[in-house]
Amino acid sequence: RVAAVCEAPRINNVHAHLLYIFEDRLGDERCSAGRTGEDEPAVHVDDPQPPCGQYSLVRELMLPVAASALEWCGHHVCVAHRSEYVLISSKSGAVRELFAFQPEHGRPLVAPMTGRELLVVRPPESGGERHLGVFVDSRGRVSARSTVSWRSAPFAARRWRGQLACLLRHRLELLEEEGGCSVASVPIPGCSSLACGDVPLVACVDALYALVPAA
Repeated sequence: RVAAVCEAPRINNVHAHLLYIFEDRLGDERCSAGRTGEDEPAVHVDDPQPPCGQYSLVRELMLPVAASALEWCGHHVCVAHRSEYVLISSKSGAVRELFAFQPEHGRPLVAPMTGRELLVVRPPESGGERHLGVFVDSRGRVSARSTVSWRSAPFAARRWRGQLACLLRHRLELLEEEGGCSVASVPIPGCSSLACGDVPLVACVDALYALVPAA
């Protein structure tokens, strides 16, 4: 599945934003017959426009404001607006509010942990408080496990070998996934993006760093 957000033409002199959801028609046909235990039953949606290759547009939703971040979780898309997180069903289009936040004190972040769990970062309600990270499942339920927190807002996070790799303004932090205790903190000035495979990779303006565990 693919989700994309774009700005729509003005309607009554008001800006609108559209969320498009595409699905792999061949993959959906192969998997739908054997699905069990899904959050929602599969439904058939006629293509509203001709498919692009093997992908077809299955849902088009209007968003009240621009999306700051979005990430898949099961059959849902978690969308961060300017001041709140919502969970949107790709099957029915139903929207569920997760929680609101104060955009003046930090930026939203939603990062995939597993296929059915996300890390959602909630900015503090007032300046000087910590940024709280909670784990949310595909139905919007907060996990019972421990939360994590940061003094400054992270702008990227990935799960790596049972730990959380978090990119902050001038450093990479590794946290225990259970408990959120710091495992390592590596100063990296000017870091801009993070990817995790065999090792965490951090991109800067003029360099790419790989965090290699000590032998």
